[in-house]
Amino acid sequence: LHTVPIVIDGLVIHLQPNVDKFENELCELLREDRSLRKLDAQDNLHVTIVERRLQVGVHNGWCYIDKPNVFHLEKQTGLTNKKPISSPSLRRSIRYH
Repeated sequence: LHTVPIVIDGLVIHLQPNVDKFENELCELLREDRSLRKLDAQDNLHVTIVERRLQVGVHNGWCYIDKPNVFHLEKQTGLTNKKPISSPSLRRSIRYH
């Protein structure tokens, strides 16, 4: 099987209506799912976003053909770009809004 490497540069991901609303809705859905799965329902279930990453790979239905590439995403806020402090500088990152 002949493989051809490609490079995607300047990828921007738009989440509608915005990233904050998307993340809040995702956390709420995960919180609800988690509380339904617990037998002893607790009101203090807390879900937060700790990492933003995009995994890109080719899957044949059973497994990945090659190891997927992982891109660590950064949240773009206006003109400033704040990188998470815990994020190592060697990670590839893509900005999204």
